[in-house]
Amino acid sequence: MGFLNSLTQFGLPGLFGGSNPAKKAMPYLNQIPGVAHQAYDPYIQQGQRQGNALESQYSQMFQDPTAFLNALQSGYKPSEEYNYKSDILGRGLQNTAAAGGFAGTQEHQRGYGELINQLLSGDMQRWLENLMRIQGTGLAGAETQAGRGYQASTGLADTLGSNLAQQGGLAYQGQDWRNRRNQAGFNSLANLGSSFFGGF
Repeated sequence: MGFLNSLTQFGLPGLFGGSNPAKKAMPYLNQIPGVAHQAYDPYIQQGQRQGNALESQYSQMFQDPTAFLNALQSGYKPSEEYNYKSDILGRGLQNTAAAGGFAGTQEHQRGYGELINQLLSGDMQRWLENLMRIQGTGLAGAETQAGRGYQASTGLADTLGSNLAQQGGLAYQGQDWRNRRNQAGFNSLANLGSSFFGGF
């Protein structure tokens, strides 16, 4: 240190001094991963959840479609419209049968049963179509969220990769700057020594 202090007195204060520019930029680059995760992670996590749910749903559909359909139909309950029409139909048939004198007969019961089955089948079909339409909308929304999560994960990977490349580039530049500074310092010392000893 005494030798370097002496050199400073000879007008060479910056011989081995200075500030590495890479060190000035590195703290800002170090903040990028945290900011990127904060921006992208919520969408990535949402996409992962929806992707898992979609995988389960699609697996049920293609592995055993009959069981899938039966599971849907098990939740069916006759609508208010069906109950209303069934009641009207039953009273109408009863009145007609009574007027015709065959109320309570096997023919009366068979005819009533067929009409009720048709009415019930139509009601269940409308219920199932509505259910499938709602489910289709939900699946489309889940697909959108899963796709958004994939895009977010791609964006995060690109950002982190670019940030890592920038940090590597800065590290290289910083080392190159130190090497050049040291070489310049040694060259200056050599020139100073030559001049000093050459004077003798």
